[in-house]
Amino acid sequence: MAAAVVLEVPTAAATGEPTVSAAVGAFADRLAQHVAGFGPLVVGNGDEAGLGAEELAERVLLRQPFVAGGGSVAEVLTARAAEWGGDVTVVGFRRFELGERIQD
Repeated sequence: MAAAVVLEVPTAAATGEPTVSAAVGAFADRLAQHVAGFGPLVVGNGDEAGLGAEELAERVLLRQPFVAGGGSVAEVLTARAAEWGGDVTVVGFRRFELGERIQD
């Protein structure tokens, strides 16, 4: 299994101080590992229509407990936003499984 995550971060965090840019990259990698392992269906930015109450708790990325600790994914994003000086948003993700067929 593998995953890719697209984050929107403050410009200064993405292109500024090398240690902050490295932290953004490391966080994106860890979040991709989370997506690969936990298998969320949606981000949770208003795209969760049609999910039942149980699925909301288990399959919405922002509501899941973050694999590396620190609370839910949403809480960790809020903490990172404070560190990096602006909003940190998960724009999207894609989870890949071995043998998965690509649909057009």
